[in-house]
Amino acid sequence: MKNYQVRSTQSAASKLLHYVKQRATGRLIIVRKSRQYHFDLFQGQIATAVLSVHRNRRWQRAIAAQVPELISRLQPKSAQHNWERSHLHHAVNEGWLTCKQAREILTDCTREVLFSLVNLSNASVYWQPSNSKLVPRWTLSSRTIQHLYEDGQELSQQWRELGLNPRWVHQAFTLDPSLDLSSAIFSNLTAALDGKHTFWDLASDLSVSRATVSRILSHFLEQGIIQRIPLGDLDNADTSEAQADSEAESEAEAQLELELKLDNHISYIPGMVPA
Repeated sequence: MKNYQVRSTQSAASKLLHYVKQRATGRLIIVRKSRQYHFDLFQGQIATAVLSVHRNRRWQRAIAAQVPELISRLQPKSAQHNWERSHLHHAVNEGWLTCKQAREILTDCTREVLFSLVNLSNASVYWQPSNSKLVPRWTLSSRTIQHLYEDGQELSQQWRELGLNPRWVHQAFTLDPSLDLSSAIFSNLTAALDGKHTFWDLASDLSVSRATVSRILSHFLEQGIIQRIPLGDLDNADTSEAQADSEAESEAEAQLELELKLDNHISYIPGMVPA
């Protein structure tokens, strides 16, 4: 199977939507400096949406939101390249997850990945086509993908209007210790502003809309009530966004070339039902 690479000034998200619209089957890999995205598509439907930054956090957040009782069973497997899709397939086959639950987990992950992808341009794009006719039972339809993309655009626009940088979603927020915000109104919020929670964590844990969390963070940052700090991925404390962004692009692409040699085809999981 051939791998196609193109250096594109087009929105990286538009490249994904192109393959979705074409009902393509294969893997789309997008690289920008040290960041890597990959999407597995089956007839234009997403089965995997991965961003290298906070990969474990994103997965565990989705599991905690949808099926918290399965957190111990569905731990990240960093040694396996495509462990998210493997987990969903195995859990559905074993009856731990319904197809609806698997789809909701994938939706949560894809929403976050697409938000980070919306404004990405000038990236290296790799496409690995496949002739597979099999489709997992819990993929995201083109309509769902378009909806998530539009949500990401809307939230991104709101962040720009509020003076927030979209890259800050992978940072944590810590409260100025000199301030007293101990009233019941602020108790849940201030407890989460502990330097261990990202924007996505806050939106999930506080059970409020992402728009509301965005406005709160913007106001608190403007008032100097909170500060942003780097936050690494789970089980990898020395890997913060700041450290990741300082890596050379050539180093990241060299790593990607090695991955393509080791994983130069989509590793389809046996037992999937025909579309």
